[in-house]
Amino acid sequence: MVDLMLPEMDGFTLSKNIRLKSEVPLLIMSARSEDESKIQAFGLGADDYITKPFSLTELTLRVEAHLKKFRKYQGSEEGKSHLLCYRGGLTVDPVLKQAMYGNELLALTSKEWSLLLLLSTHPGRHFSKSELYEHVWQQKVVDGGNTVTVHIKSLRAKLKENIRTPRYIQTVWGSGYRFIGEFL
Repeated sequence: MVDLMLPEMDGFTLSKNIRLKSEVPLLIMSARSEDESKIQAFGLGADDYITKPFSLTELTLRVEAHLKKFRKYQGSEEGKSHLLCYRGGLTVDPVLKQAMYGNELLALTSKEWSLLLLLSTHPGRHFSKSELYEHVWQQKVVDGGNTVTVHIKSLRAKLKENIRTPRYIQTVWGSGYRFIGEFL
């Protein structure tokens, strides 16, 4: 559960960071009842939004319902491959922390791997250069995003990407990148 009004970091930022790293049930609780807050929370990946005041019984039932669904989903995934396979020959293995293009194991730096993993596990989601930098380098952007651009360029070269007709990493001009690879 995340409260939107936290002392050091707002709940929206915390929710975004949680969702980037995990698919655990995310319940937002807040005194804010306006639609804009709810829309923003669900847009960041929240599974539920409950406004204060609420009863402990209601909260308990909501948490139990989400945990039941989460456990059911987790159980259905057991024994299945964790490989992410895309058209064109790209395979990403989050467990072994490696990627293959065709039959070739890609020699990725740790930052290239982190960028590829983040983008490929969130297909279609637009990431600004600042978001990518903050997630991969774990700090605020200081150079305007050039570091991200250089690493994406190197990653694209290893993926044999044509920037004009990308298969995997699409530039969102003036803003950032999104993964457009299609699952097999």
